[in-house]
Amino acid sequence: MSDEEVLKQAKKLGETIGNSEVWIDFKKAREVFKGDEGVQKLLTELREKEKKQAEKIEKGQPIEVYEKKEIQKLEEQLSQNKNFMEFLNYEKR
Repeated sequence: MSDEEVLKQAKKLGETIGNSEVWIDFKKAREVFKGDEGVQKLLTELREKEKKQAEKIEKGQPIEVYEKKEIQKLEEQLSQNKNFMEFLNYEKR
């Protein structure tokens, strides 16, 4: 198979994937996810708390129970958010 044929087949595959129902559904879910300010706020807060926790661990400092519970609460809130969960499900496909 020539380089030209390989590129032609690759382009055809890309177009097929781009037009597939799974890809279209994923893009829709991603846009809803990105546009959900509540989810984005929760994710930002979760990342900040996880970063602080990692820094404490690196420094050998103890992680307080309330800090663990704050992270757990944010994770629970995210897992109960329909837009977040739909995005995760489509991302796993």
